[in-house]
Amino acid sequence: MIRVQPEDAIPRNQSRRRWTRKPLDRGLIALRLVVVVALAVVVSPSHGMSETIPPHADSPAPEFSAADALTKGNEAYHRKDFAEAMQWYQQAADQGVQEAQNSIGKLYLNGWGVTQDYGAAMQWFRRAAEQGYTAAHYNICLLYERSWGVARDYGEAMRWFRKAADQGNAFAQTHIGGLYYLGQGVAQDYGEALRWYNKAADQGNASAQTDIGWLYEHGVGVAQDYGEAMNWYRKAASQGNVSAQVCIAGLYQSGRGVAQDYSEAMSWYRKAAEQGNAVAQNVIGWLYQNGRGVDQDYDEAMRWYRKAADQGNTAAQDNIGWIYKLRRYQQAADQGNAAAQNSIGWMYQNGFSVARDYGEAMRWYRKAADQGDAAGQNNTFAAGVWPRTTARRWAGTAKRRIKVMR
Repeated sequence: MIRVQPEDAIPRNQSRRRWTRKPLDRGLIALRLVVVVALAVVVSPSHGMSETIPPHADSPAPEFSAADALTKGNEAYHRKDFAEAMQWYQQAADQGVQEAQNSIGKLYLNGWGVTQDYGAAMQWFRRAAEQGYTAAHYNICLLYERSWGVARDYGEAMRWFRKAADQGNAFAQTHIGGLYYLGQGVAQDYGEALRWYNKAADQGNASAQTDIGWLYEHGVGVAQDYGEAMNWYRKAASQGNVSAQVCIAGLYQSGRGVAQDYSEAMSWYRKAAEQGNAVAQNVIGWLYQNGRGVDQDYDEAMRWYRKAADQGNTAAQDNIGWIYKLRRYQQAADQGNAAAQNSIGWMYQNGFSVARDYGEAMRWYRKAADQGDAAGQNNTFAAGVWPRTTARRWAGTAKRRIKVMR
């Protein structure tokens, strides 16, 4: 399961990571490395760096105090009137206000109210960082980590993350944990990763809590413990963390550490899906298609698949294709088409677009075999479920028919 980030933390023209929970992999931790704080909204990269910070000739006359200018800048920012926000932030920044300097950096970083310019963003972040502004330290880390306007340099990113982490910044502490987990800029060390995650988790950081849960769920750097994983996931989920909600749903769906409960899984997937998580939307479609925790409903399954597919989720796109095939096979099979019956059996045997069900696969294979379909007879024999004499007879018939066909 890919980890879904907050909407304002995803670059506009950056592709979202695609997540599939079969099973969760280390991509869940890697994905969290692009999480940004509200003070550090990140957008997609563009080219070019400026040498100097552009002047702002239209800034209001300095008739307001620095505090008032900052307040008015924040008000304009929240109204999404970024051009006006820039004017007020400039006035406050000229009076040495660190938050305003960092905010101007954010505007340049995002290209809000100004032409996007990573060089100018870096200069403004550095001005704030030189005064010890923690969020600016964090923002500089992101530029180095994501290669926005500078060459990617995990070592330099780690250096700046530590500056922010040493001041208690939980987001920086979580990022440091991720770098240790992946071995980027430092030697890979799961124990050190857990130590940094714990620092952030102790401050209530939901991303770190989710990461700790993932380590326990998969036994990475710690003994595998589904109960402990669930405890950490619940802490994060109570704060609305989408990744944690998906992880809890997955434990209920698979029955790991808890009794298998598709209804409870559906409940948690819905929480994540309501926040726009494509992975959860795709799984909800699967649950409807296979009647797990809900009545089987192909139309509802298709509706959820489309929600996920519209966000670029490839698993959902594939499921839409298979459900169309299944419907066509079903229509033909109901009319006695042996080839379609055999195809449905194959889908159940291999879990394509339906839950794997060998009993259901055999039922469809037998329908085809009873009509003399060579493939159905052969598949029935291969499964080894039916009485040996009947299976041998069908297998022999299948071989003879296949030989003739050749």
